[in-house]
Amino acid sequence: MKPLVSILIPCYNAEQWLVDTLASALAQTWMNTEIIVVDDGSTDSSLSVAKGFASPQSTLLASPIKEPALPEIVHFMRLRVISFSTWMLMIF
Repeated sequence: MKPLVSILIPCYNAEQWLVDTLASALAQTWMNTEIIVVDDGSTDSSLSVAKGFASPQSTLLASPIKEPALPEIVHFMRLRVISFSTWMLMIF
């Protein structure tokens, strides 16, 4: 079996980019992937967009944080996303 590749997508108000991002992640030719989307309390439709891409290879995590993804918490969000993966290889 090929190693698992985790595609980690933290987002905050990323509705306008999320469709293309998720479509690209799902179109990857590597057969053993997991896609993890962490919504950081978006106020747009990012969460709905991500839910629309639900599949066996994708996981959606919604954060109760209702603040903008300020630069000082971006690092925290990346660490949080990493903690949910079961990765051997990782792509940001």
